[in-house]
Amino acid sequence: MDAQEFEKKKFEYQMAQEMLRHYDALNWQIGSILIAAVLILTGFAVNKDIIDLAKKSPGLHWTLNLGIPFISLFVLFTWLLWFRWHRMLYNFRNEVIHRIEMQLGMYHFLRVAEASSDDVSANLQLTKAKIDAGHDSSAFEPLYSVALQNPSGYTLAWVLALGIPFGQMILLYGLYRA
Repeated sequence: MDAQEFEKKKFEYQMAQEMLRHYDALNWQIGSILIAAVLILTGFAVNKDIIDLAKKSPGLHWTLNLGIPFISLFVLFTWLLWFRWHRMLYNFRNEVIHRIEMQLGMYHFLRVAEASSDDVSANLQLTKAKIDAGHDSSAFEPLYSVALQNPSGYTLAWVLALGIPFGQMILLYGLYRA
């Protein structure tokens, strides 16, 4: 590989990293805004005047008790679909980074791929790719053998998207019932 091709690969590597950061930050920025919005909505519903009014009107009680969690579920599920779409784009960028690292004899993201994969065949492919790229196993022997722990960010997004409306329903039912 000549110097010009190396610089092109290095530039592509940097741009892929930038895109990874962009998608990850965008997912959580949008999520934090939407989570704050549904929690503010919950705050309006737990206002003392609204609680007193809901206790007097069974129709309002059930409308608020089911309507607010349903709206929250819709908003957060929409965010989850957005997150999922960006996760696919994120994974494409991750693959580009892994391929460039194998071509250039780098190792940073490959260690992350190894730590996050329980798939034996995937780890064998990574090992073969490292050898093909000229990695000396003694030079890249990890100081710490670490497996990435769950939950992933995507799993956490699912927990938030389902847990917040469920928590709202329990909170509102308890307040309006008392």
